[in-house]
Amino acid sequence: MKKKSRPQKEKIRAAIQYFEQHGSFAVPILFEQKEQGWILKDGYAQYLAARKLHLEEMEVALYEGDDDRHEINEFQDYN
Repeated sequence: MKKKSRPQKEKIRAAIQYFEQHGSFAVPILFEQKEQGWILKDGYAQYLAARKLHLEEMEVALYEGDDDRHEINEFQDYN
């Protein structure tokens, strides 16, 4: 499994700015449930932006499927 690198600071700043203007992120934070718990699948910059914004709740997407096909099951608020 290839380890992904941390997003550039500018990408995180852009996500913060977008959230401040629109009240949500342009790209949802995507999680997948595994045996060991919830795994961040996509939206790492948005996740880091949410932490910097001290958000207690946010809209996320749940991933179901294999790596070739992304299906968003539903959007839910998780805190």
